[in-house]
Amino acid sequence: MSLTKDRNFGSTDIEAIPIERQLAPVPSVLLSLKGDRAFRRLKRAKTSNVKHLSLRSMPHLAQKTYKKHEPTKQAVASKQSVLFVGIVVSKKVGNAVVRNKVRRRIKEGIVQLIKEHTLPQQALDIVIIARPSAANADFETLKQNVYTAMKKGNLL
Repeated sequence: MSLTKDRNFGSTDIEAIPIERQLAPVPSVLLSLKGDRAFRRLKRAKTSNVKHLSLRSMPHLAQKTYKKHEPTKQAVASKQSVLFVGIVVSKKVGNAVVRNKVRRRIKEGIVQLIKEHTLPQQALDIVIIARPSAANADFETLKQNVYTAMKKGNLL
């Protein structure tokens, strides 16, 4: 793309972006799961266990959340999937640096999986609980574990 200077008005115009790139839809909305009540509710949820983590999921119940989150209202209106994700990494995994590294890797794995795969067109609450072995796992292993857990839970 090249920028051209408009001599009359002093503004810049950008060449048109190809229509395929303009209309690429966002496949889903990823939001953070908040509140103790949501985490406690997911204790009774369907569980998928894999080597480095455990995944629990349930349909999202709080319709009032849609009023707070504009992306959620838009996603529900356009029949996109909405994921409320909480990642739990206990002190058994390691110190704060290790726990945050595991949390970042799991979150990025979820983001990449959402881009690659289609999800159910509904709002879901998901909690991912990291096991102590996740501290020594590399990114690809954690991403594969997240994929396997989501596949076992029929989320992909």
